[in-house]
Amino acid sequence: MSQLISIENGIDLKIENLAKKFGDHTVLQDLNLEINSGEFVTIVGRSGCGKTTLLRLIAGLERISKGKINLDHQTVNSLHPQIKVMFQDSRLLPWQKVLDNVRLGLPKDSRSKAMEVLHQVGLATKAKEFPSTLSGGQKQRVALARALVSNPRLLLLDEPLGALDALTRIEMQRLLEDLWLDQKFTAFLITHDVEEAIALGDRVILLEEGKIVMDVKIDLPRPRARGTAEFATLVDRIRSRVMNQNSFFDSELHANAA
Repeated sequence: MSQLISIENGIDLKIENLAKKFGDHTVLQDLNLEINSGEFVTIVGRSGCGKTTLLRLIAGLERISKGKINLDHQTVNSLHPQIKVMFQDSRLLPWQKVLDNVRLGLPKDSRSKAMEVLHQVGLATKAKEFPSTLSGGQKQRVALARALVSNPRLLLLDEPLGALDALTRIEMQRLLEDLWLDQKFTAFLITHDVEEAIALGDRVILLEEGKIVMDVKIDLPRPRARGTAEFATLVDRIRSRVMNQNSFFDSELHANAA
């Protein structure tokens, strides 16, 4: 893939003794994590383990109860212009055309830049259409373009591929990996799919009851071949720990493995 947009490298992320409470309920407790600039980290764990809360704290969408989050060695506790979030729902404005959704919040002279990003995600021909004419996968491509158009150094992804069919999901995984390899932003992906986590991540982190219980480095060459023994061994290793959590997450893993 040729690089159409030149951006800075990713951002260093360091989380120290992070805790988050909602009333008397502790969601995250004494969590420590370091992510290097340009690294792709994937987070798995059962529902309610704190994955999305962690992402929202990094994004500045929630207030920290204890600890701190450092970006490039500077403590942040609010929205950061170099962080963008992509959610499971594309959240496109239905009354705005595709190009205008990508340019949302940008200056008037951003049209050509938005078109370049749409070209990167394969949707330049859809620029003048409304979101209602797009498939689910195309809507997520637009959402990805909107996240990338402002040159983020950290991209937070909250299960953005979870609602897509299997083939579209694999296509989006490849697109996301290609864009990350090309632009070298730091990526932080939440997913319920262990295979997806291994296919995309430099590291796979497992959260359990608000704590990190596994941090597995993935040394497989890219693009990752899912049919290899090495890939299957990693899947089994992580799934076996997840299944011991005896939760809703387990049933999803059993269904994926069937």
